[in-house]
Amino acid sequence: MDNMQVKEIDITPDKSLMPKMGQAGYSISQAISELIDNAVDARFPDKILAIQVTLKPDYIEIVDDGIGMNEQQASRCLKLAYSEKKNQLGEFGLGLKTAAQSLGKTFSVITTTLKDENEYIIKFDEDEWLKSGNWTKHPMHIKKSSSMEESGTTVLIENLKIKYYPNLATSIKDDLGIRFAPYIENELIRIKVNTLWCKPAPLDLTSEGKEEIHIFKD
Repeated sequence: MDNMQVKEIDITPDKSLMPKMGQAGYSISQAISELIDNAVDARFPDKILAIQVTLKPDYIEIVDDGIGMNEQQASRCLKLAYSEKKNQLGEFGLGLKTAAQSLGKTFSVITTTLKDENEYIIKFDEDEWLKSGNWTKHPMHIKKSSSMEESGTTVLIENLKIKYYPNLATSIKDDLGIRFAPYIENELIRIKVNTLWCKPAPLDLTSEGKEEIHIFKD
């Protein structure tokens, strides 16, 4: 043991880890719900959060009018397991990455906060990442915001991995109505899927499995 040496090693994860996160086994509804969880965590306490989910054959987009992210927060949104949240839905900092990648090979995050003159855009392309991705030098684009009176975050997912079908929007709307029923009922959030508003729907449980949920407004 006296001859033991200590050597520092690099344990930065292999860049193949990021694309593998998209193999977490989410359903389409579960992945979109994860992205909405992030929006719910970032809502204004005195305002109903509006969320627009757009489902098309070639892209999925989730737009919210919540608090948004400033430059520092946006620069960390792709950092694995990093999160400023405590006791919130997205506390462990993996939902955005895993959910977006389960839906498509390319996704962009566009975000800004109130009174910020800039908008921050972070894009992840699975194929480009595997060719030349660098954990320490991922680009973030900054452009002038169209309005300093607006805030929120958009997640745009392209190069879809999922199978789109005509009734997908209706199916997702119904699932989100179940999952987010307490928030919708208490007028904390509104969710629209394409042109359809989500209506709160109770989860169908047996009497033994039911438990009353209390949502407290801020």
